[in-house]
Amino acid sequence: MEFNNPRDPLSKSYMETWLWEEYLRSLCNPNAKASLRLGTGTYKTYPYKLLKLKNGNFLVTAGVFEEVVWNGKTTGKNFSFSGTPGTDLNVIIFLVNGRTFQIEWLDYIGIAFSASDGKETAPITELSNGDVVVAAYIKSSEQGVPLSPKSNSNSLALVRYHTNGSRVWNTYLDKTDNSIVENRFALVTDVMDNIHLFFNARGISSTPDTYGFGEFPTMEVASNAANTGVEEIGWGIISSQGHPIRQRYLPSYGRVFVLNAAYTPDHSILLFGAADDNFVGFTGHPLPSYNYQRPMVTKLSISDFSMTNRAYLGSISASYTTGVIYGIAPAPDGVYTTGVNAGDFGTSFHSYQLYPTSSNFRNNIFSKFDWNGNLIWNQFLGSTTTDTLEIPSIIGYVSLTNTIKSYGFSLEDGSHYTGFSIPTSGNGANPYQQTTLNIAGDSGLYQSIHYETSFYNYPATTEPLHYTIAATEACGGRMVRLKNILDLNTEVGVLEVTTRPMSEEP
Repeated sequence: MEFNNPRDPLSKSYMETWLWEEYLRSLCNPNAKASLRLGTGTYKTYPYKLLKLKNGNFLVTAGVFEEVVWNGKTTGKNFSFSGTPGTDLNVIIFLVNGRTFQIEWLDYIGIAFSASDGKETAPITELSNGDVVVAAYIKSSEQGVPLSPKSNSNSLALVRYHTNGSRVWNTYLDKTDNSIVENRFALVTDVMDNIHLFFNARGISSTPDTYGFGEFPTMEVASNAANTGVEEIGWGIISSQGHPIRQRYLPSYGRVFVLNAAYTPDHSILLFGAADDNFVGFTGHPLPSYNYQRPMVTKLSISDFSMTNRAYLGSISASYTTGVIYGIAPAPDGVYTTGVNAGDFGTSFHSYQLYPTSSNFRNNIFSKFDWNGNLIWNQFLGSTTTDTLEIPSIIGYVSLTNTIKSYGFSLEDGSHYTGFSIPTSGNGANPYQQTTLNIAGDSGLYQSIHYETSFYNYPATTEPLHYTIAATEACGGRMVRLKNILDLNTEVGVLEVTTRPMSEEP
């Protein structure tokens, strides 16, 4: 029997696909240096996601308030900018060739319901044959001839793209109660090429949601919705042909946020985010009471559509109300994470830094989890004089050296982090210095930190702030970064995709 799944070892295309991908990866130059920018700098620009594809190319999503010029064009591959420039935020997706660093295609998904800069506004995932899928919450009219029409004024759009940028299908999902949180989504593809959609829904009354998306079969597990404003995670499975399969909630007693998801080697899914309380029917939250937010990891079983493990980080003290995992970097033996947290927990080589007179003091956190969602190590990055910024560091995994690179900022007053003795480089000055922290993947020990001035004149006037949004390894330790380059006062700017050799990285 011949199967048409290039990820199935029994398929005749399995070996051909593997050989082709290996060949494409072999063309990657570890010493390449390049960059490209989108936007005129007249309006705000919001970079969202950066995904390295199996063939070595890079997929990017972003929000723009104007039509952008790419390869001399202003029109999208299938659809173009709609609405009013400067007012309506359009979600875009584009493919960057990993070898030439040129944009191969770009398309517009529509006008976003909310002009949000949240990185989870437009998630992306790759199918086994190299096609990609994007999701975004859209308020503009439907595009093309969707599998399911746009029924609400605000709908979740999903689009599958061929590698050349043509659309395989697009569809819309509608919740009759409009309770969806517009900028908090995650997508994961499993080994069968089913697409797993995760979203947050906000309780608009004390009535559980038993309907979910109208296009899906009957909701299998309803929300809890004990209080108005409670946010719970929804989980929907869609086939690679765009057809809804099943849906359920992961009901909670308090707010729970989903910010990222990863597919595991044992064909499960890990969710990352934060939780104010326990999931219904489970315990483990260090302070199960509304408004005590703690970092959260949850493992889900695809085979029986259930929750199999939960891990919460954080202190049992009610003095601390902040804790979240913002970013992830999957690796062969687990997942590295970054976030911010108030309060000490666990065992760390790099201790929690606390200003003596503060109660709810904030540090950066770095953690590593195994593929079951269990904590392997956690480390803190902070100061004994002031809070860290609420802006979380961005991390990327360097397979060549088994190292984590963390891109972030100094403390708000420009002072350095405290509590460790590692090589420090750079002559940074003024607030919002750019920092690059290198972390050993096996132990979490900090290896070095580099400070670089963002503004030579402060308060900033004409100098743009370079803000890293996402980072991933291309090859040979060379990183590719998605950046927002903006004016600190007005927040207008452009997005940039950039790379340089490993030898030029601090």
